Amino acid sequence: MNETEQSENSRVFCLLMAGGDGKRLWPSSRRFYPKPLFSLQGRDSLLRGAVGLFSSLDFLSEITVLAGAPHEKALRSHLGPVKAHISTEPLSRNTAPAITLGVMSVLREFEEEDEDAIFVVSPSDHLIGNKKQLSHALKTAIAAAEKGLIITIGATPTRPETGYGYIEKGVDTDDGSGKVFKIKQFVEKPNLQTARKYVKDSFLWNCGIFVFKGRVMMEEMKKHAPKVFSSVRKALSKENSFGVTDAESYARSPNISIDCAVMEKTDLGAVIPASFGWNDVGSWESVYNLSEKDSSGNALSGDVVIQESENCLVRGDGRLVVVHGLKDVAIVSEQDALFVSDIKSSGEIKSVVDTLISEKRPEALRPFSSRHGWGSEETIEKGCGFSVKSVTVEKKMEYEPDPPAGRLIVLEGEATATLANKSVVLSEGDLLEIPEDVPLRVKNGGKSVLRLLEISFGTNE
Repeated sequence: MNETEQSENSRVFCLLMAGGDGKRLWPSSRRFYPKPLFSLQGRDSLLRGAVGLFSSLDFLSEITVLAGAPHEKALRSHLGPVKAHISTEPLSRNTAPAITLGVMSVLREFEEEDEDAIFVVSPSDHLIGNKKQLSHALKTAIAAAEKGLIITIGATPTRPETGYGYIEKGVDTDDGSGKVFKIKQFVEKPNLQTARKYVKDSFLWNCGIFVFKGRVMMEEMKKHAPKVFSSVRKALSKENSFGVTDAESYARSPNISIDCAVMEKTDLGAVIPASFGWNDVGSWESVYNLSEKDSSGNALSGDVVIQESENCLVRGDGRLVVVHGLKDVAIVSEQDALFVSDIKSSGEIKSVVDTLISEKRPEALRPFSSRHGWGSEETIEKGCGFSVKSVTVEKKMEYEPDPPAGRLIVLEGEATATLANKSVVLSEGDLLEIPEDVPLRVKNGGKSVLRLLEISFGTNE
């Protein structure tokens, strides 16, 4: 079967994984504002970019985002009107349980009884630069998955990289395409000398993209990781296909990756080499490499003035950043935190964030400013039991204050506020009292942006 001979009866679902602990791109990503919400210089967020990219492939069906419970509201808010289902895991248990949950949820939601239903699984926080080559690789993978193989796509390395895992491909699978190979081994992140050898020996970067029949993957999961399979099946809600009500059962699942649970054990695994401009955007050095630069090699974003400096990454968010006389440095400024590092060692930020978490620093949890599908919000002041936010709602968009208790003041524009199923129109200067535990939705009903001041009480984070 060639890449264009996909069965007319098979349906191809797409699962985008959108979890993470928000450490690798701190302070722009946080525990409750994970890396998929990060935006590269002048681009949309990684998550919206991934949803847009995979939605544009006409051979894919429904898009489902796999999210951890702590991130669900942020992801829904960030996606805004973008069409995508969200499947939520109550706690992070790594990719094997998450993918099992996603497959079971999708098949139940769409009452999919077709044994040929195929799944494309991909991270949502990576960058893919060549849509045509991605489409070509996925079609080849789908054709191989039709024959019962579990495919992972390996990116052809462009350089020795110590931050990625690698895949060593084996012999041809004899599927007839000459493009699908047995997996000889998965290897963890190497040192530089070993990475150079891997590139020379035609190893592939492990980019975390999988293609398989749902039935085949579930059979292999049950065979090689039975506790993952049974825990997720028991945890999945009978009433709500895209939610887990039995968190206790889900917590019994081993915390294990799909590579360790299935791919390193199954006889059905195969890899397809591909070159589609892949980057996992896993460090500030990666962000620097992907960014446009000035004549001195500096990658700048935000309100930045820089002199006598070379090869620096400088990102300012909401305040002026002035840099003078530096070289090979990453500077990331947020309203409540500033990160400065040699750009080559910026990947060590995870250990710093671990220290912040151990010291219970709020800066590890969420940023003071964040962007959403409906607009943006910025914390102006935060104290014991209160917070004050500046909120911008784009035209025709709406948002839900969190937590919905306190006061709302219209600074500019016109708002339609729905409080306990009763709507009221607010104009510039109007104030709305928000009772505790009463849900509120605010819609921009005007012809321009809506700017609000949100005062919340009872917030002690």
